[in-house]
Amino acid sequence: MTEVEKVLRDAIQAAGGLVSTQVGCTLMVYCANDADRMRQEMVKRAIRTGEAIYLPGGVRESYEWVPVFDIDKRGSDCYEWHQDGNRCRHELVRTVLQGEKIERTVIRTGWRALE
Repeated sequence: MTEVEKVLRDAIQAAGGLVSTQVGCTLMVYCANDADRMRQEMVKRAIRTGEAIYLPGGVRESYEWVPVFDIDKRGSDCYEWHQDGNRCRHELVRTVLQGEKIERTVIRTGWRALE
């Protein structure tokens, strides 16, 4: 083992070890001490790009903006429109898939263009 490898190994051990998580096609490797900060960055990236986060243990987490609508109405009337008429209400939904269990949670609502 070279001196550089020894220093790197000691630094990793001092940081509490390494953790890896996949966001879409990107593998993110970080120190365990930075886990909270990296978790926030992964969630931001997943919301922005629409990619899933693959967590250890086979857990998959994804975020998506879903328009809020009333199934009793037809056409564009089924959406709740902003007063400017260009955006409708959406919910940011977090979906966690763990084995056969699917859990969906509304994180927040906001006004977005209807896609």
